[in-house]
Amino acid sequence: MAIYKFSIFTTLALSAIGGTAYANDHSLENLSFTGPLLTPGAVALPPGTINVEPYLVYADDHVVYDAHGHRHTTPSGTRSWTWLVPTTIGITDRFSAAVTIGAVSAASAGMHTNGARIADTTLKLQYMLLAPSDDGTRPAVSIAYAHRFPTGAFDHLDANPLNGSGNGANVDTLSLFAQKVAWMPNGRPLRMRTYLA
Repeated sequence: MAIYKFSIFTTLALSAIGGTAYANDHSLENLSFTGPLLTPGAVALPPGTINVEPYLVYADDHVVYDAHGHRHTTPSGTRSWTWLVPTTIGITDRFSAAVTIGAVSAASAGMHTNGARIADTTLKLQYMLLAPSDDGTRPAVSIAYAHRFPTGAFDHLDANPLNGSGNGANVDTLSLFAQKVAWMPNGRPLRMRTYLA
């Protein structure tokens, strides 16, 4: 049985302090941006460049939904730590590949995982269809194919369901994303990203 999912994410990020840009300059060189994991960058890495971005995510969930979609608060909830390590390498000036590995640790109602558990692993291939202009005002547009491998535990969990760290399915995702910069009156860039999957 195939499961189809459609997602759209749009994010905005102001440049972080660290580079100086002036309205008459409009250079993205020496600028650093911050942004969420939800919307990946559309610009390809230069060939031979490796980018490793480790993330540590904490979630404290105290809500469950019943079969009718009604929300209920639970006193114990589930707390989890997720470690994600996306690693991207630039292969050509327009093509890059990435692998994301991770681990999960969770606790709920006095139970916890038996240590950190390996999560599912994702391999992504990305091709930049349209390169951005030097000042970023012409958008970069990329397409990507990602495959998630069920490397996390999903069955034979014994009596501890929290040891389930994967979904047990091979998942393919095709996506289209764009990235553009708008220059603010004060000379600072505002980066906009849109992701369609």
